Amino acid sequence: MKDDDTNNPFDPEKLRYDYDPGHRCLTEPKRLKKRDEQFVLFPWTWIRRLKGATASTWMVAAHVLYEDWKENRRERPYTDKPIKLPNGMLKVDGTSPSTKLRALRELERRGCITVEWKARKSPMVQRVL
Repeated sequence: MKDDDTNNPFDPEKLRYDYDPGHRCLTEPKRLKKRDEQFVLFPWTWIRRLKGATASTWMVAAHVLYEDWKENRRERPYTDKPIKLPNGMLKVDGTSPSTKLRALRELERRGCITVEWKARKSPMVQRVL
């Protein structure tokens, strides 16, 4: 019997997995599909306050407004409870946890939100008009 590595199913080259960070799953989670159909309304006060802000700050602002609408606006009568802003969906959109923190500080400095910071927990964010 010949020692032929070309037909060996356990050849390391055949078992190698090429990781592609930009590759999306074959089946997209329902939450992502549903979110792609949504949109965010920006108050004019925020647009004026965010003039000159970074793209990451705008992205985090959009997440804050969307999550605030999702949590508070659907309830009748309207409530203005703080929302938790975890890293998960922001990370899907390419915003790292450290960038999220910088953007939240900038939004707070610009008067768009107030933030309750908790050690090793997701910050609680409340929208300000």
